[in-house]
Amino acid sequence: MQHKNKNVKSGMVVFIVLKIEFYNCLTPADQRKFILLVTDYLRNLAQKRSAPAATGNRRPIFIRNMTYLHFKALHIIFVVSWFAGLFYIPRLFVYHTEANEKPEAERKILITQFIKMEMLLWKAIMVPASWLALIFGGILIYITPAWLQQDWMQLKLLFVAGLLGYHFFTGKIRNELQEGKFRFTSFQLRLFNEVATIFLFSIVFLVVLKNTVDWLWGVLGLVIFAVLMMTAVKMVKRIREKKKDNSIEV
Repeated sequence: MQHKNKNVKSGMVVFIVLKIEFYNCLTPADQRKFILLVTDYLRNLAQKRSAPAATGNRRPIFIRNMTYLHFKALHIIFVVSWFAGLFYIPRLFVYHTEANEKPEAERKILITQFIKMEMLLWKAIMVPASWLALIFGGILIYITPAWLQQDWMQLKLLFVAGLLGYHFFTGKIRNELQEGKFRFTSFQLRLFNEVATIFLFSIVFLVVLKNTVDWLWGVLGLVIFAVLMMTAVKMVKRIREKKKDNSIEV
């Protein structure tokens, strides 16, 4: 490699020397013409090299000025914020539904508070975080469009579509509870709360492993674990209700 570099440098020196000798052999008028030709050549060369940066890169300037890692960090931040809301608001639905069974005075105070908490969580956190997570995720795909050809990304986008459906259905439940419609029991809402966890595990496994098969075993294990946990919760609830009924009878 060093020998090759020496040959290149030697060739450049010989070329420059020959150019100087050629220049010295010219008349003053021809020398001026030669200088103009060289100047025009260098100017055209500089324009050709700068043209791709000016016209070939058609991405918006704010995307060119920020790196891929900046957008990835922003995407992760808003995904975390979005999932925080998706985890918390169904739990508020559970308490909201159970508050409907309280005595009238207590019920009115609790339901008013839960409606306020659900509205703030939905409008101040979940909706903005979901939009920003999708926007920055879309920018990442725009920067690296080759991802769309990969199976794991196609499956991830399918899960994201399902997550959006879950998000909008959560908003529908919030509106119904605000209107005083209680379609689901607290136990059903507890089960509903676990759906976001399944989406989270599925998406994270796909992104990290980038494999459409390995993630399946992790998600399957999670589903089995969730079913066992909810079965245990249901059994404990029945035992408590039975003890409560026995104590009332005594």
